[in-house]
Amino acid sequence: MEAVFFVVVGMLTIAHSDYLLERLGAKALGLAGAVVAIVLLALVLFPPVPMYTEASKAALVTLMLAWATAGAVMAGAYLYGYDERMVGRYALGLAVVSLFLGTYFLVGDWTDPATISYPAGAVTLLLAVVAATTHLVIICRPPFAPPKQFVGLVTMASGAVVLVIGLLALVGVVGLAA
Repeated sequence: MEAVFFVVVGMLTIAHSDYLLERLGAKALGLAGAVVAIVLLALVLFPPVPMYTEASKAALVTLMLAWATAGAVMAGAYLYGYDERMVGRYALGLAVVSLFLGTYFLVGDWTDPATISYPAGAVTLLLAVVAATTHLVIICRPPFAPPKQFVGLVTMASGAVVLVIGLLALVGVVGLAA
């Protein structure tokens, strides 16, 4: 289930990087966000594959629902023309949730070391960086805002890493358990 989540979110971050690099329109990004929200919600409700890690299922479901909501927020902002700052504000909360859960995946449950998942923790922390930079590029105004092109490239590289780790986990090359 985690691997499918990484693949879907990796594709969304690559699409968002294309929007930041001005190679994709707002409506196309909104449609991608809507599709990702629906897919992640369906993945939570009807899990097609078991979890690879022993990490808390509640933590993974929370992470998946947070990113599904991010897709829905992006759909509202870009597909229906709502204020883009809504995406930036939500990205801050998403960064905090991803940072907390990424740390949990790296450290695990204090009583059970089998709950540690280094790949899932690293990918989740990478997604926290993506969410934080998205917040900064949308909310902050010059001269405090990071350059949009730089954030687009960081988001593209991060999305590619998340996507590749998800694909490698799906075919069994990378294990998501520690």
